[in-house]
Amino acid sequence: MKGLLGIIIVFCVFGVPDAFAVKGDDILGFWVTEGGNSRIEIYKTGNNLYSGKIVALREPTFLSGEVKGMDGKAKVDINNPDNSLRSRPILGLEIISGFSFNGEEWGGGKIYDPESGNTYKCKMSIAEDGSLYVRGYIGISWVGRTTIWHKDEVYIKSLCKTLSMFGVNCIK
Repeated sequence: MKGLLGIIIVFCVFGVPDAFAVKGDDILGFWVTEGGNSRIEIYKTGNNLYSGKIVALREPTFLSGEVKGMDGKAKVDINNPDNSLRSRPILGLEIISGFSFNGEEWGGGKIYDPESGNTYKCKMSIAEDGSLYVRGYIGISWVGRTTIWHKDEVYIKSLCKTLSMFGVNCIK
């Protein structure tokens, strides 16, 4: 009984060991954005930084009447405030960049919203259920909006299947 009481006291003083310890590379891979309209691949860049690009869209082409003169054409960055960038394709567009991991979350980066053409400061964290909380903000983080992304296991399986047709083994 004294042994059990001692263990309880230790946990009360020092806390319960963190069963959900996040590692920097836990963010790597394919994510489905809230609403399921985009698939984002997050990858590591130089200097231990993380970035991400759009690798799939639910609607990769403009729908009839969506944008004048663009019916059926591949979506481009038409809302970008820089006119010279408005013709770049949405597929393959890097929308998150410059993130570093601080032991708990990824911060110091930016996120670009092609629907509005705005770029925001951003921080990201993984919840215990594996969801990715992406918070874009202006100035300080409490003035912003959080969206929730989920790991895209279906996309990963599909990509692995395609790669295997070319003799490339996929690590899942």
